[in-house]
Order: sequence, then structure tokens, then C-alpha cells
Amino acid sequence: MMVDTSILVHAANRQSTSRQAARRFLEGLVTGEKPWFLSWPIQYEFLRAVSDGGVFYEPMRAEEVFAFLHELRSSKMLRILQETPEHPKILEEFFKANPDIKGDAYRVLHTACLMKEHGVTEVASGTGEYRRFPGITVFHPLAR
Repeated sequence: MMVDTSILVHAANRQSTSRQAARRFLEGLVTGEKPWFLSWPIQYEFLRAVSDGGVFYEPMRAEEVFAFLHELRSSKMLRILQETPEHPKILEEFFKANPDIKGDAYRVLHTACLMKEHGVTEVASGTGEYRRFPGITVFHPLAR
């Protein structure tokens, strides 16, 4: 399961009403026995979201952000997805099928391409944007 930025942000945000659900979900992945996935762009987006003051009333300090990410990356089952030689072909396929993509949806497009390249079919996310890409199932762990 790929984990999108929105889940990370809720888990880190002390003011989020979904914080406990997001933390429980991530803890299950971190300590679990099944592979789960992040990408570097998702980690960078998380860093931007929690440290620039746009999401949090009081931005997280760098030490807090990196402690949070370090805890996630300590999971034996975490895999960081990166582009393969198939990336350009998949990007073209997905973009041609979704020519109306704008703004932040480009990040979702990138993540969807990575997922297809690596055979990952499920994403934990608070956004429905992934539904536009065939073969990807969206799981919203905070809506349960």
C-alpha cells in the first residue's frame, strides 16, 4: 500500500481530529509484516506542508519533522519507490488519458505512475484524485 501525503499530515498534526486514526494506521504499517510504500516526493511534500505554516497553526520544527520521518523509515517493510525506465511510457499513457490534470494533481499523477511501475495497486489517501487512474484503489483509513 502506498501512503499519500495527506495521511502523513494528519498523523503529524496535533490539531487534526483524525490524528489518532492516522497514527494507528501508520503504526500498523510500520510494525506490520506486509510491504508498504512511500516516495521521496511524498516525503518532500510532507516536509513542505508541515514546516511552512500553511497546514499547522504552529509549524513543526525540523527536529520533529525528521524524527517523524525517521520513525516511518525505520520500518523493515517500507520501500521507497523511484522511477524505472518504464516511467516515461507510463507518464505519457496516464497524461493522455487525463489531459485535464492541473495544479497539485501533477503530484498525484507522479505517484500513480510510480505505483503502476512497481505493481502497487492500493493507496491510502484522503484525496479521490487517484481514482482517475485505472488499476488504483483508494483506501481512506481516516473515514472509517
